[in-house]
Amino acid sequence: MVRVALGAVAAAGLTWAVRRCVVVTVRGHSMAPTYGDGDRVLALRTAPHRLVAGDVVVSWLPGLAVDRAREPRDRPWVIKRVAAVPGDPLPGAPGERVPRGRLYLVGDNPDGGLDSEDFGLAHTDHVLGRVVRRLPPAPG
Repeated sequence: MVRVALGAVAAAGLTWAVRRCVVVTVRGHSMAPTYGDGDRVLALRTAPHRLVAGDVVVSWLPGLAVDRAREPRDRPWVIKRVAAVPGDPLPGAPGERVPRGRLYLVGDNPDGGLDSEDFGLAHTDHVLGRVVRRLPPAPG
């Protein structure tokens, strides 16, 4: 009986982890040198209010009409660093603050890629997850 209960708990924990974790392959050089083209990262689905400046996130491009019915793997994702969260000063706009439900995203590579200065503030509900670690290259 105890084995069955422990097995059920382990299965529930594994299901929880699988639903919360997503493997993403980086395309492009906007996050170099932190992450390069072809790097694989593990993103953990995170509540938007838990994000802080400095986190790296996987998000839809702001302003892009995305069909929520599409499979996540078919959506146009970007990997960016959170530079400011709701209530923080808005970079480049003295006296203004990031509004609730938005994020200011930037790439680590100042010479490559677009960021919130180009595409606007990201919606917190468009964040797939927070990058928690780099993964080894895919086998084969």
